[in-house]
Amino acid sequence: MSHMVKMSPMLLQASIAPALAPANEVRLVQVFDPMGTQYPSTSWQRAEELVLSNRAEWMPGRGKGELSALQLTYVPFMIVAQVDPTQDQMGETKSARARRHNVATLRKRDGDLCFYCLNEMTREEMTREHLLASHTGGSDRNENLVLAHARCNKAVGHLSIAEKVRVRERNLARILLTAGPDFTHRLLQQLKIMPVEN
Repeated sequence: MSHMVKMSPMLLQASIAPALAPANEVRLVQVFDPMGTQYPSTSWQRAEELVLSNRAEWMPGRGKGELSALQLTYVPFMIVAQVDPTQDQMGETKSARARRHNVATLRKRDGDLCFYCLNEMTREEMTREHLLASHTGGSDRNENLVLAHARCNKAVGHLSIAEKVRVRERNLARILLTAGPDFTHRLLQQLKIMPVEN
């Protein structure tokens, strides 16, 4: 008397894989996450373990009936760091993360006003401006950096530090002479020239 065993797709995949695996067990299996990102290859034995534990599924290979790739059912964060150590899990590079942190520090110090036109900026509009340009030896230290609109940054980029400060002073004088007292008072507080009243 023969018994029929009902096999789940996972068990069927795992039972087919050894038959389709090459005789040379050294051959590696390509590994992809659910979004299609490729990771370092793994052994056939490890691939079978991942399939049996519901952490991966076999993907069709190039040849008919060939299984040569594995799709993970999860995103392996530890492997992401191994694939590209300059990026975190959100895909942000170390330099982008440092720049974002630097802008946050400058905002805390200077507020959200453009250094030159003294108008408020959104985070997306902010650029880091080197008072002493990088190409002339200016550093990336906060003492040499201010926040400015991209258009303002471009307009004064070729000027000396003294000329850049004069542009700011002219704009501040123009605002103080033409704006109403409430706006002027608020601007002076934002520039930390006048203390904020509680």
